[in-house]
Amino acid sequence: MQFDEEPISLARLQGAVDTARECSFSAICANDHLVFQTPWLDGPTALASMVERSGDMTLATTVSLAVLRGPVPLAKTLAAIDVLSGGRLIFGIGAVPAILLRACPEATFAQGGCAANAQIGSVKAQTPALAAALSGPVVLVKPPAMPLPELVLDLHGPISLRLPVTFGFGPGNRLRSTLSGLPDTALSRFTLSLQGGKEGLLANGRDMCTGAPRVDAVFTAQSGATASASATPELDGCVPAGRATLKGLAHKRPTLVLRWSTGLGPRLSSVGVTLPKTLRTDRRHVRKALTVLAQGRKVAKPTLRRTARTLTVGGLPKAGASVVELRLRRGAVALARKLKAGTQVTLKLSSKDVTGAQHVLTLRVRAAR
Repeated sequence: MQFDEEPISLARLQGAVDTARECSFSAICANDHLVFQTPWLDGPTALASMVERSGDMTLATTVSLAVLRGPVPLAKTLAAIDVLSGGRLIFGIGAVPAILLRACPEATFAQGGCAANAQIGSVKAQTPALAAALSGPVVLVKPPAMPLPELVLDLHGPISLRLPVTFGFGPGNRLRSTLSGLPDTALSRFTLSLQGGKEGLLANGRDMCTGAPRVDAVFTAQSGATASASATPELDGCVPAGRATLKGLAHKRPTLVLRWSTGLGPRLSSVGVTLPKTLRTDRRHVRKALTVLAQGRKVAKPTLRRTARTLTVGGLPKAGASVVELRLRRGAVALARKLKAGTQVTLKLSSKDVTGAQHVLTLRVRAAR
């Protein structure tokens, strides 16, 4: 794989294998990735190119992608490496994802006899050329002599259409899906929904709440004209992250800064904090000594509810905020008990998002001078 700005090259691969051999390593191993977040050499190809240079080391793969590569082509490739290396190959085979086993044979699909579990989503298309929308299931269909199934949009309404979705790889090894064969008519709205979860086709290989996955689309008209669009999706199920800083213990006038961020999750409509028993809110000064920021901008008229140890702040922008910060300056919070610098205290940060979901995050914070 590529590290930083150093490109993938034969010389770098040779150097890694030479170092492993000279250091008496027992094996060299290649991961099998068809799609990855950084440029990645094809695993079996890399192993084959290093057969002669690897000496007596075992050649190995991690989990080989039999479903994606096709079991017969993969077996042929690995058998060839094993023969050329003098029987030094060890390879791993992963379990076939259950979702792929639910694919409906193409002949069965043509006859309308697919099982219900072959449906992995829904689709709806609207056009001014028709009085009603077209809608129907998205079906996982297995063409003959093909290692992987394909998606077929089975649309019905005033007319019936079956549109296949083909797959390939774009720049940066990103997965690309292509829907072609659309009729020569205006398309005012198109909605495609695919199931996720354990029974769905979609899965994420990393924590998407901490990243920023981008969806890019290219639209080609019958005339050949093209347009493109990009979007960062909003994700359900992401829990807000929190951060806190407690200072001012040297002069016994603590200040507290609290920060919530939602990443790609729903925006926040209100936030709150429960203070440790060593701190309390100051009823007379808390409102004047509190600054509320949403998306980095000061909230002009925040709402405030308080008890001796809790604060709840609302009045955020109507659309919510993905980043909220409360700055409690001197006077907003007072010591309720003796608290020394360096002591860890526990804060509970609460939040409510625009969907109505509520979250509570417990933070351990070290008090500073």
